[in-house]
Amino acid sequence: MENSKTLLEGLRGLVVIDEAQREPRLFPVLRVLADRPGNPATFLILGSASPELSRQSSESLAGRVEIIEMQGLNLGKTGAASAELLWHRGGFPRSFLAANEGDSFDWRRNFIRTFLERDLGVLGFGMAPAVMGRFWTMLAHYHGQIWNGSAYQPEEAYFYAVHSSCELDLLMFLRGKRVGVEFKRADAPTLSRSMRTVIADLALDELWVIYPGSRSYPLADQITVLPLLDCVVSAPRGEG
Repeated sequence: MENSKTLLEGLRGLVVIDEAQREPRLFPVLRVLADRPGNPATFLILGSASPELSRQSSESLAGRVEIIEMQGLNLGKTGAASAELLWHRGGFPRSFLAANEGDSFDWRRNFIRTFLERDLGVLGFGMAPAVMGRFWTMLAHYHGQIWNGSAYQPEEAYFYAVHSSCELDLLMFLRGKRVGVEFKRADAPTLSRSMRTVIADLALDELWVIYPGSRSYPLADQITVLPLLDCVVSAPRGEG
């Protein structure tokens, strides 16, 4: 960015700079501007977390920057009434808020294409877009499969399965209690033999059955059906 100091030093208040990773020469200028007496301007720097951007911000703006990682939309932000829409469109705001399904799909398709063909190169990945596209497709096929958490070192969180076909989606140890969690995409989950078996095998204090409905109800002793949104917005009984 030519003459960036001259352009920016006269601005006051909140100054937003988008796609900052494309202008690494900007960061030494921002360091000078951030050190002015009285801080006449605050700079909001938007951009992808490229290696160059991370390096520039850590070296040039050390002690002067706060890094905020933005997440997509979730049920806590959209509300229970939007659960089905969020499931199909995902958490990108422009995809979720599109006027119709066609516009949402087109946005996602164009986003993927531009990300593979342009942005990944800027981020330092040298792989051809077609190869990376196949890799993304492979990852998508693994969505919803059994999660192997041994590489993320979780604290007291497990998956349980035995040869008798009984399994539990999530086993947690919360404040001295053994709590099991089952996730069901059903309108009204019912009691199953597997639920009774895991309660006995694992000596569970409680079993929560999470589903996309809106009503809580007991299935049996120690087994409660809970709406997904209740678990997102507020802690269930065992965590309160």
